[in-house]
Amino acid sequence: QEQEILEKTKWIRRLEEIALQAGEHSKLFGPSSADCQLSEAEQSKLRKAVLSKGAFRTMAVHIRHFERMMSWARRNGLEIFPISIDLVLKYALFLNEQSCGPTVIASVKAAIAWVCLRLCLQAPDIRDPRLTALESQVVEARAKELKEAVPFPLLLVMMLERFVVRHAADQPVLAFFV
Repeated sequence: QEQEILEKTKWIRRLEEIALQAGEHSKLFGPSSADCQLSEAEQSKLRKAVLSKGAFRTMAVHIRHFERMMSWARRNGLEIFPISIDLVLKYALFLNEQSCGPTVIASVKAAIAWVCLRLCLQAPDIRDPRLTALESQVVEARAKELKEAVPFPLLLVMMLERFVVRHAADQPVLAFFV
């Protein structure tokens, strides 16, 4: 449990770093409005509660996805905050060009929604039809149908079981099927 607490603390710090980069766009860390009735101590307590909510593995997945998007945006000279649907679309197009897996865009959308909710950021419309269409296109192009192995005939299985049981006491049995 001590290890889990350390892991969670690490991800809380990384989420705080994202919030600090978001600056005034994050209502969780941004300047308080003039009509705010919460003291600084109360705001800090609530901030800590929001940041520490959830399992660290969930935090890790969402924060990693979000950080990768931020790194990509920086490398391409794009403004990250406020997060726009155009930024998300450009990133999704980039992921598609990189032959991402069928669930990557859905994971990125979930990460954006999760981070925006946690940091009180204005979230882009991740249900945008352009993004949804691109996501569907990626799934259709890259999702593979699960295939089950052809089952062995029952008679063959029974013969193999008898053979193994009869000879197992003497020495190991190896069987190869092509």
